[in-house]
Amino acid sequence: SLRVSRQAGLRGGVPAGLGELPALDYLDLSRNALDGSVPAELAGAAALTTLFLQKNSLVGTLPPALGALGALQDVDLSENSFSGPLPGGVGNWTSAQSLNFDSNGLTGPLPALDALPALTIARFASNGFSGPLPGGFLVASAAMTNMQVSFNRLSGPLPAGFATRFP
Repeated sequence: SLRVSRQAGLRGGVPAGLGELPALDYLDLSRNALDGSVPAELAGAAALTTLFLQKNSLVGTLPPALGALGALQDVDLSENSFSGPLPGGVGNWTSAQSLNFDSNGLTGPLPALDALPALTIARFASNGFSGPLPGGFLVASAAMTNMQVSFNRLSGPLPAGFATRFP
């Protein structure tokens, strides 16, 4: 585990060398002054279950290689300046319980989350996501308690079952 005190004043980028730690399971570099992009090499930390990089100044697209981190359970990348689409493998994070991508500049369609049975929190608000809510977005988990998709460019009808799922 690597837990850095919040507001520790860390500067610079996320070290690519963290990907050379295959047993690293917890990474919290939140609330610092980190900048630059998330290195694709981070996907080498195959045991990573928790990834907290929120409230930094990180930019760029999220590397597709992050989609291969199948052990991820809790991800918070909110309040940065990420752009572009989410990595295609987000739907493969089958152990995910909490995903927070709020307040970035992410675009493209929202991912289908129907393969994430443990998901309780799905936050995608204040980005530039577009298109309809995928049908699988709503059936991800019977335990879903918090879903945020406001302040995006979503269109189309709500998926069937929305009103009964979230009365």
